[in-house]
Amino acid sequence: MTSEFGNSCIQEDDLVFGNFTGSQMWNSPNAKSEDCLYLNVWTPVRSRHAEPLAVLVWIYGGSYYSGTSSLALYDGRYLAATGGVVVVSLNYRLGPIGFLAPLADETPGNVGLLDQQLALKWVRDNIREFGGNPNNVTVMGESAGAASIGLHTIAPSSRGLFSRYFTNLCTIYVILLHYLYSTWVQHNYQQPNVFLYHLSYRVSTNPWPIWMGVMHGYEIELMFGTPWFGNSKFTRGYSDLDRSVSRRMVRYWTNFAKFGFVVLQIYSSVTEFVFWKRTY
Repeated sequence: MTSEFGNSCIQEDDLVFGNFTGSQMWNSPNAKSEDCLYLNVWTPVRSRHAEPLAVLVWIYGGSYYSGTSSLALYDGRYLAATGGVVVVSLNYRLGPIGFLAPLADETPGNVGLLDQQLALKWVRDNIREFGGNPNNVTVMGESAGAASIGLHTIAPSSRGLFSRYFTNLCTIYVILLHYLYSTWVQHNYQQPNVFLYHLSYRVSTNPWPIWMGVMHGYEIELMFGTPWFGNSKFTRGYSDLDRSVSRRMVRYWTNFAKFGFVVLQIYSSVTEFVFWKRTY
């Protein structure tokens, strides 16, 4: 058991807007080092003899040059405790250290993706000791993390390391597939169980101008249940409606991890902001 996060991987902070909260909340809160390949595990308190739980593995975004698993937004305690799942987050190398590809044998390039793959192998081999089921692993990510998951789905060496995936990425090609005159593409697209969701709810603490709407990445705090426990300077002051929407998002996520589908229920105060569509 540990009380603090490991180092973040080498990266530069976003200082374009100075100390503006909307930028600072995404910057690494702890030390940066090449010694950064750590992962974090949250698991509910339960008997060691209980049935193993579904596992959610989080891969952060940041355009492959920034990001860390130690952000306050990625704290997995609420997701694990209320969703009844084991939550894992991981670090991977960034920028030239993680993704420079000089095409030399001694420096193969894209090692950041190999870091992710190594973490998934660790989960497969060890998560049972933390109450998790290695045969029921869902990977989830946002932005570059979501793109990484897409690469793992086609990488032979990542095959068998997870059973489901959940990506938060603007994938316009998914919409365009409806209009392609291709039986083969439509067949590949219409596979169970695939869901497309749209979130239009803006949390009350969003620091950006209201005309910007729900920006890229601002669904994460709802999905991790941050409005229920936020205790950092970036995660305070949420409203009751924030918590209500967050509770439903946590339930959607964890139901998908456990069962492979989303249980849709009608909550008049929430469903107007969260739209899910089964795509087959």
